[in-house]
Amino acid sequence: MHQEMNLRWVALRDALNHYRANFNTMPNQGGSVFWVQCPEEIDVNALAREAARRGILIEPDTHYYARSKGSRNCFRMGVASIPQGKIREGVEHLRELMWEVGSGQAEYLDDEDPAFLKGTLVGRAGHANEDCDRGRWWVEGDLWCRQWD
Repeated sequence: MHQEMNLRWVALRDALNHYRANFNTMPNQGGSVFWVQCPEEIDVNALAREAARRGILIEPDTHYYARSKGSRNCFRMGVASIPQGKIREGVEHLRELMWEVGSGQAEYLDDEDPAFLKGTLVGRAGHANEDCDRGRWWVEGDLWCRQWD
C-alpha cells in the first residue's frame, strides 16, 4: 500500500508541476495529499463545488481552519481514492476549471514586449524539493524550447 500511495503522490506532484501556471503548491514532506494555493481572484469554495459537479474532489482550507484564522485561499488534493492513471487528467481538468471560475479571461503575453520570447525556469522534485534545477526557455518559430542546466 505504501508503494502504491507513493506512486500516486509522485503522479500528483508531477501533474501539478506540469500545469504549474495555475497551481502554487505549498511545501510538502510526502503523505497522501498536496495543499495548493489558488490565485486571489478564485473563490476556493465555489471552485470546490463546481469541481465536485465535474467529478473532481478537492477540499477547501476552510474545512481545516477556524474562522478567526481565515482562509489562505488553498485547497487540499488527495491521492488515496483515485487511480494513478486518472491523476494527470484530473489536474488538467481542474486547471481548466480554475481559468473558468477565475477572472473569466485567459491571460495573454504582449508580443511587443522584448522579454516575450524568452525567460528562466526553476524545476523542483522530490519529497522536500531536494532535486532543483534551473534553466531557460525561448521561442523559435512556433516551438517552445527549454534547456535545463
